Amino acid sequence: MTKAKPDSAPETGPTPATAETSALLRRTEAEATLKNHMLVALASGAIPVPIVDLATFLGGNGNLVRRLCHVYGVPYTGHRVRSAIAALASALGAGSVAAFTGASLGKLIPGTGAVAGAITLPIATAGFTYTVGKLFIGHFEAGGTLLDFTVKSHLAHVEELYDEGKSKAASLMGRKPASGTAESAAAAQL
Repeated sequence: MTKAKPDSAPETGPTPATAETSALLRRTEAEATLKNHMLVALASGAIPVPIVDLATFLGGNGNLVRRLCHVYGVPYTGHRVRSAIAALASALGAGSVAAFTGASLGKLIPGTGAVAGAITLPIATAGFTYTVGKLFIGHFEAGGTLLDFTVKSHLAHVEELYDEGKSKAASLMGRKPASGTAESAAAAQL
């Protein structure tokens, strides 16, 4: 003898509340992933060996995007990520790329060069990591994938996010940005 199933509403998928909760959980995990990778970028910028610091930092950014792909269920393709990161670095301009390289190579100069590189490079690398993370989080939340990510569509925000990221990195290091600036306002939100 079979029992009759009680009448129930047909399943139509997640309710709006469930979808909203799921999106909030994804966002929370993505933000935590970004913060962890910013800490890694700070540490990689402090590596005393020139060029190794930059290689570690760039690898960390690739890992950040890989983790964000996992969080948002986006297929990961390493060569697309490397291309996007290189394009984002060049979007900051030759001066910024030269500053990264100069701060890294400055560590070869005993005394002042080593100290200056160990102070400036961690903030710059964490600021760049923040930029990468925020751009990909926004892109993935809008339904984008690695296939349709273009730096050109995000150019207006790159400099702004980089400055905001450096401010947040300074806060993570326990430094205070100058009060009354955009950086101090951004750091307060961290």
